[in-house]
Amino acid sequence: MLKATKRSSAQTSIKMSPGRVHRGGRPLNTKTAARKRYVLAGLVTTMIMLVVQQNGENLAHAISRPVSKVRVESAQQFVTEAELKNLISRYLGTSFFAFDVLGTKQSLEQHPWVRRASAKKVWPDTLVLEIQEEVAIARWGDEKLLNQFGEIFEPPGRRRAAGLPLLVGSEGEQYRVMEQYRAVSQQLFPVGLRVTSLSLSPRGNWSLILNDSIQVTLGREKILERLARFAEFYQSPELMVSEKLESVDLRYDNGIAVKLVAEDSLELAVR
Repeated sequence: MLKATKRSSAQTSIKMSPGRVHRGGRPLNTKTAARKRYVLAGLVTTMIMLVVQQNGENLAHAISRPVSKVRVESAQQFVTEAELKNLISRYLGTSFFAFDVLGTKQSLEQHPWVRRASAKKVWPDTLVLEIQEEVAIARWGDEKLLNQFGEIFEPPGRRRAAGLPLLVGSEGEQYRVMEQYRAVSQQLFPVGLRVTSLSLSPRGNWSLILNDSIQVTLGREKILERLARFAEFYQSPELMVSEKLESVDLRYDNGIAVKLVAEDSLELAVR
């Protein structure tokens, strides 16, 4: 007698080959699936190309619009908005990707008050500028200015720097004169004296103008030592007419020659 045996469905197993997807118990041919994907990708690419071809001009305009907006991210004291526009006007209106950033930067740095400039594009149509102005610490001669590094520059409208001290010297001596000005100012400021002008003659003689009115002759040597003697004299209780000083000569080793306003010269020995 034959005994039929029924195999449990739970024991049924299907071995799947790597890389194949089985649907309805039948393996899917990977070559056919790949071919379908390639065909679909080709159709999508063709459609994109047709759209670009038919609307190329509009797409190009949307992607690369003309740079027409300017944003300045720094505060300027001497460079005006009109001057900035004039310097970069020839670059504005250029398409975003063709815009000349380097040319814009170089054009801005031609302005005598601009020490350094940076320019960058921000999509879709904006130019961002940052301006670093020169810092003038003194006038140099009649027409020029000195920055904090001792460099000479010559901007228009020097009347805006009229309140700066005047430094005078031969060509190439600006660094020496500027350093002497700093040392002299630090020595005299605590006693209420402000250096209005400092001059170095071609023969090496130093002279000052203090508080816009007092002329001081220093000579060639022992400048700070002589100024220390004058500062002591200026603060002495014996001198009650300091506001009437017209000129002071400090070229003496142990004395000071003083001239008062509208009076005869006096010679005072200060040890």
